[in-house]
Amino acid sequence: MGSLDLVALLLPSLLSAHVGEPAAARVEPAFALQLRVRNAMAAEALGEAGRLAAQRLAEPGCARVFSDFKDAKGGTLQQRLDRLGTSGPGHLQAIYFYDGASRRGCQRGRTLAVTEPGSYVVHVCPQFVLSQRRDPEQAPITIIHELLHTLGLGENPPSSEEISRHVRARCGR
Repeated sequence: MGSLDLVALLLPSLLSAHVGEPAAARVEPAFALQLRVRNAMAAEALGEAGRLAAQRLAEPGCARVFSDFKDAKGGTLQQRLDRLGTSGPGHLQAIYFYDGASRRGCQRGRTLAVTEPGSYVVHVCPQFVLSQRRDPEQAPITIIHELLHTLGLGENPPSSEEISRHVRARCGR
């Protein structure tokens, strides 16, 4: 079978793969988080949460979350993305996710992930996997919440709970 025959055979299934899916919600199949975790269950949970977070951030309503928050210098997080020449899903792929079990911030029972404003590293707590199983909606919200911190958003104010509520309002289902 020649290469043109193969294309003719596969083209109908490739074209129908995204029928009915809104263009803004599509995320490239090659999308992947930079995972540096050893636990397979954590890697799977993070991968799925990252894919969902990227899909939502590709939607204009959710992407407005970057204009809603400011960094310590008073600029919006959207301005930071613009200076970096990327989008929310693009920046998400530049962040490294590490196992945070030994991090002091993860010792608090309800903390799902920790990072510092402006850092490109997010430490994922063991509770993340349990939370993702109990409330699959929380996982992409947590990823987006931490992404906002990587762009320079601090806390207190706003509190962690306020940030998550706002992200859920913009990006939740």
